[in-house]
Amino acid sequence: MHHAYQKIFHLFFAFLLLLTSPQVFAGTTGTVSYAPFAAANIPTLSGMMLIILSLLLMLVAFRSAKNKNSGVNKLFISLLGVSILALGSGSVQLANTLVAAPAPELSNPNGGDADIFENRLNTYVNTSGLTQQITGVDVSGIQCDNYVGDGSNSGECATGLVVNSGVSCTVDCTAPEADLSITKIDSADPIQTGDSVTYTLTVNNIGPGIAENVVVTDELRFTLASTNGVGNSVFVNNCTIVPVSGGEDISCDLGNLTEGQEVIIEMQVISGNAGTITNTVEVSSDTVDPDQSNNTATQTTVVNAPAPTTSTVTVIKNVIGDDADPNLAFNFVTNSTSSAALPVEFYTMSANDSPRVYTGLPEGLGVRLREQNVPENYALTDINCVSSFPDSTLTPDLAQGEITFFLVAGENITCTFTNTYTAP
Repeated sequence: MHHAYQKIFHLFFAFLLLLTSPQVFAGTTGTVSYAPFAAANIPTLSGMMLIILSLLLMLVAFRSAKNKNSGVNKLFISLLGVSILALGSGSVQLANTLVAAPAPELSNPNGGDADIFENRLNTYVNTSGLTQQITGVDVSGIQCDNYVGDGSNSGECATGLVVNSGVSCTVDCTAPEADLSITKIDSADPIQTGDSVTYTLTVNNIGPGIAENVVVTDELRFTLASTNGVGNSVFVNNCTIVPVSGGEDISCDLGNLTEGQEVIIEMQVISGNAGTITNTVEVSSDTVDPDQSNNTATQTTVVNAPAPTTSTVTVIKNVIGDDADPNLAFNFVTNSTSSAALPVEFYTMSANDSPRVYTGLPEGLGVRLREQNVPENYALTDINCVSSFPDSTLTPDLAQGEITFFLVAGENITCTFTNTYTAP
């Protein structure tokens, strides 16, 4: 009999170790633990105390095994110990026990666990029919930065929260978001080839989260002269330049931007060939951006060829009237306020001759064109001068057969002298 009780003791001791030994639960989810809510706290023996008591009773049963007349007592004491052990082990919540995949809501009237998943707002509805109380929330093994857990967020599944039947609580494990925006403006438009222009890029983190590893890329179709960071100049030192056909590609690492932080980057560039240049800039980060419509900005800049600094004067001869001779020569004289720029010249022209052209004339030069010694029966009836500048005023002196004007830089003037033939 002594050996029988000793075996019983060893078996229950081994069973106790099995119950209390930790098991491994493989998974990447967190856990919401809940249990039926008790309206009043009634003092009871803890589970561990019950286990200790059962072991003591079994020890008494073992000691009494030497007494041959105590069989009933030994059996009673042994059964009492086993019962208390069962009660004690059942009331102890064993950490990390392997359980079946729990339901997504609080559905078990006796309490249990529910999974917490990353990248979502986890909502747990109490469908158990009883009032439940959150006994623990474990997010240590998952990414769940939005969960506070101190009860300050209304409706959050915080430890100690009482959840009535039909009511829900949440664990917010949605991925952090940061709405980045960027704008781009040019300092001048239009510009001329060879001119410099400054592009201003403005990056904002509208929030609500931190934007991690922010990068700005700009497809410049100019030659970059310099970059300056107005909001945070240290960021611009992390820009890389890759030469491409027609310009350069710029990439700037801005690091992390907190909510409300703004970075302004100024890029001074030198224009190339004439035409319309379109540049697009983009901002991105490793953080989820809920609105990507404001992640790019495009700026169009018109590049004109350099304005000419010298002027041109053209003289045309025209004759009208029946029997007018297109080969008849007319006498002209051209002079200016600067003999070095335009010396005095005497020449003849007919209607069939090519126009006479004076090029490379400097700004401000005074020019006089005159027809003299008009042939018989050919009266000078019109001097028509047209300028490439619409606002230019050109007034001929028909009685003297001449016109005088002063040139503006880049101005082109064409004067037509018309003689009308009248038969004798």
